[in-house]
Amino acid sequence: MSYKFQTGPANMVGTLTQSGSLKVMDDTGGLTRFYVDKDVATVTVGDGTAADSMVVFDGNATDIRVGLDDGTDKLEIGVGTTMGTTTALTIDTSQQVAVIATTAATTAADGAFTVAGGASVAADLVVGDDLSLLSDAAVFNMGAGNDFTITHDGTEGATIAGNPVDITSGGAATWSTSAGTLTIDSAGILTMDTDGTANINLGTEAAAKTITVGNAASTKVDVNALAIELDSAGTVVLDSTTTTVIGATTTMDLDAAGALSLNSSAAAINIGDDAVAQAINVGTGAAARTITVGNAASTAVNLNALASTITTVNALALTDGTATFQLGGTGATTLAAATTVDLDSTSTMSLNSSAGAINVGNDDIDQAINIGTQGERTVSISTGAFASTLALGNATGATAVTLDAGTGGIDIDCNGATGALALDTAGGDIEIGVNAAAGDVNIGTNTTARTITMGNVTGATALALNAGTGGVAVASTGTGDITLNSDDTLLLDADGVLELNSSAGAISIGNDADAQAINVGTGGAARTISVGNETGATALDFDAGTGGVTIDSQGAGTIAIGTQTDTGAINIGVGASARTITVGSDSSTKVDINALDIELDSVGDIALSADGGNVTMSDGTQTIFDFNTDVPELRIMDDDQVTNYYSVAVGASGATTISTVDADATIAHLTLSPDGDLVLDPAGNDVLPGGDNEDSFGSAAKGWVKVWTNALDCADGDISNVGTISLDTVKSDDVTSGVNVNMDGNTGTNKISMKQNVAESLNIIEGVNSYIKFATDTPLITFGQGSTFAGTTVANIGTVTTGAVNVSSIALISATDLGEAIVDADLFMIDNGGTNTMRKTTASRLKTYIQSGAGDSMSVSGSGPGVATLQAGLTFFTGSLTANTKWTLPSTPTVGDIVVAKAGAVGAYYLEITASGAQTIDGENSIKIESEFGAVSLLCADSAGASCLWRIY
Repeated sequence: MSYKFQTGPANMVGTLTQSGSLKVMDDTGGLTRFYVDKDVATVTVGDGTAADSMVVFDGNATDIRVGLDDGTDKLEIGVGTTMGTTTALTIDTSQQVAVIATTAATTAADGAFTVAGGASVAADLVVGDDLSLLSDAAVFNMGAGNDFTITHDGTEGATIAGNPVDITSGGAATWSTSAGTLTIDSAGILTMDTDGTANINLGTEAAAKTITVGNAASTKVDVNALAIELDSAGTVVLDSTTTTVIGATTTMDLDAAGALSLNSSAAAINIGDDAVAQAINVGTGAAARTITVGNAASTAVNLNALASTITTVNALALTDGTATFQLGGTGATTLAAATTVDLDSTSTMSLNSSAGAINVGNDDIDQAINIGTQGERTVSISTGAFASTLALGNATGATAVTLDAGTGGIDIDCNGATGALALDTAGGDIEIGVNAAAGDVNIGTNTTARTITMGNVTGATALALNAGTGGVAVASTGTGDITLNSDDTLLLDADGVLELNSSAGAISIGNDADAQAINVGTGGAARTISVGNETGATALDFDAGTGGVTIDSQGAGTIAIGTQTDTGAINIGVGASARTITVGSDSSTKVDINALDIELDSVGDIALSADGGNVTMSDGTQTIFDFNTDVPELRIMDDDQVTNYYSVAVGASGATTISTVDADATIAHLTLSPDGDLVLDPAGNDVLPGGDNEDSFGSAAKGWVKVWTNALDCADGDISNVGTISLDTVKSDDVTSGVNVNMDGNTGTNKISMKQNVAESLNIIEGVNSYIKFATDTPLITFGQGSTFAGTTVANIGTVTTGAVNVSSIALISATDLGEAIVDADLFMIDNGGTNTMRKTTASRLKTYIQSGAGDSMSVSGSGPGVATLQAGLTFFTGSLTANTKWTLPSTPTVGDIVVAKAGAVGAYYLEITASGAQTIDGENSIKIESEFGAVSLLCADSAGASCLWRIY
């Protein structure tokens, strides 16, 4: 059904239903109008079936539609008449309005959605990308009364205003500037803190910079923490124009991975010179180390105590005023050429090192080293009750950190429960109190118990404590210990007096478990080193472990022990423990032992050894060397082979055994080389020979003598039933009769081993198990005409001169396989013309001989998969191939030469014939035979040699 209304408006009352399209055309004025009476409740487009319905505004150039997309159940406003394409806006069943266009907004007049006036959003506004306020001096307001604002300054900056302004990040946050200064200022207190145990880091980037805290006008800078760590890749400097005090109420530990030095350029360095009764321990850790006290320029080193104990596990050395006092245990302890050494303490004094040496005064400054020369002093760093991390600055560029204060001081505090306060730099110095002001520098002076740590054990980190005339004081009140600990070197040095004292406890040096040497006075300057005194019951005890105790003097200084007229005994090594006591060395001139009586008594061995000379016992009269032991035995051996020796042992009734002992699988021969006769007289108990069984050199029950000699002369008797004789020369009184060797009665595998120069004729009567063996490849033996070797093995003969030798068979039992292809230079033995004359010839002659008589009928079969060179006049056959095979034509053929190549069972492989050099095969470089049992004949048809033109025929 259709309606067509023309010329003027059309009015319809009731319901207008159209199943197709309903078009409202424009009137003569160019306008299209569709009116619905105000009383009409509904205009329905569509009939509820599964189809799109729309109202289309048919424009001159572009159509605009408003319709319902049946597939998505969304109301669309779009361009064109196809639903779902070029959509601008949609409304879905959840009342969500969507602007579909993705045009980016760059100004206030473009973008997918524009509003000419203001826009209000009652609820949340979510922006998926950038939010731009494009006008200068724009303001971003927050709060009902615009309480917080971000105001553009009209150029490139903005001002944040609010009361208060809190910046909180759920993760890591960065506050930085790309250029210029970042200033944080406050009219009141400026607090920088973290929640909980997180660190506070200042300047921790890698660039070099200076981090400054405080200024010269500040009163005070306080650094309070449970633990304060000063860590620097360079030098940590504590500087004050007056006195620098480092103190602790409990334990203070100075530890370094490198050298730890306490020096004073003009005043004494004192350790433990106050009235506090605590021990001073130096090197008491368990690690082995070297502890050095004093140097060659010092006047004296004094050790004063009611009782002094020096313990070493090995050597101990004590010298006079110019000599060296050395204690060598698991490490080495040396006190050499010291002047005055004064160690004084009323309590514990400890110098420890966990891995390296602790040195006191080992530099070249001729001034005293004074530690603790004044009364009570405390240097507190990080005095808070809890562990904290304090980080100032970083190692990037020229970054610097400066802490200056006036009369109010500088207070650096961390209020977190476990937050650390750190002063750190990546490369520059960390300086505290380096200005000219006379204010004190206090670190950790609060009364709260804490640990103050300075320096670290990484790389070349150094820790320097310097002071002027006010000195450097390290003190601990109460029962707190002071610990100086270094993984490398701990240096205590003074231009004046260096004292270690304790008013009540022991002064311990090297009493820890570290295996390091302890050096006292080892510097190059001459000095006097004094240990102990003569007051009251003062005792001096030197102990050592397996390292030993060494007392040594360099130069002409004398080592004197027991030079006083007192009658007290001098005991060396009298303890029950097993040990070695060494007097003198290989480089010593002489060791004199002078006494009324000298007694050498040992429950073990007594060894007299002279590597370069003799052991001489002489008193100007008769000397008797008397061995009176339970089992007397004299052993002689080389120093380098103590388990291989010569022994003379005496048993009951004077029975003597001379033997050689071998422990390294080498035969220990006994060589007797007298200047006159060597007499073996086995007279036995009857004095004269022939009295009993001891006359002989052996018997069937005792075994026979084995003789090794350069010449064995048996003119007056026979040698029979000999197991093994190794000889250079065999002599006989009658050369014509020869030497008769009969080994027929031997039941074992016996032999005569003859070395060089055996040139006499031998008449060998063979035994079942006997043979002749030559020990070298050069001996010469001549056999007479008709000599036989039936059943005899002749081995390792250099040259054999014989008559005719009849060989019935040759068994190559132990010959080694050639292991490679036969080449032209290999040699063969041939009977020359059947004349019984043996000659050698090369394999190349055999090859020429074989080829010369073969003609065209000779074949070379089974050449296999290797590379072969074909020969004219020969037929080459591969056999069954197991790999691809390449054969090469002759390199210098003549015109008319014919080569034949045949393949066997090729399987998956082939035989390739390749031309040599510039040759060709019917114009090609090579041909292949891939068929089973294929064959080819090649003729050198033209241009002999390297330019031969081969033809297949």
